[in-house]
Amino acid sequence: MPTTAVATDTDATQGALETPSGPQRLATPPVRFSTREHEIVTFIAAGCSNQQIADCLGLRIQTVKNHLCRMYLKVGVSNRIHLAVFAVGQGIISGSSDRSATG
Repeated sequence: MPTTAVATDTDATQGALETPSGPQRLATPPVRFSTREHEIVTFIAAGCSNQQIADCLGLRIQTVKNHLCRMYLKVGVSNRIHLAVFAVGQGIISGSSDRSATG
């Protein structure tokens, strides 16, 4: 009895995304931080605690935590160090060790 190959959806899409050099990476849009998120990540990179950020920006500490959680999801990281490294690496913030943001 002859066998018949059945094409699946994954077969069709797999070939479309592969190049001779390997799988093609899909372009992701650049991450955009709001003005407040930019302020917070700048404080994070300067080594400030959530309480220090809240005090400097006139926010509740829970508001700072909420912003951080949204930024973690937006960027795909799980902690403040990775967030700061990402922001510096992407040129979102300066990598200088200037702590003038802390007041």
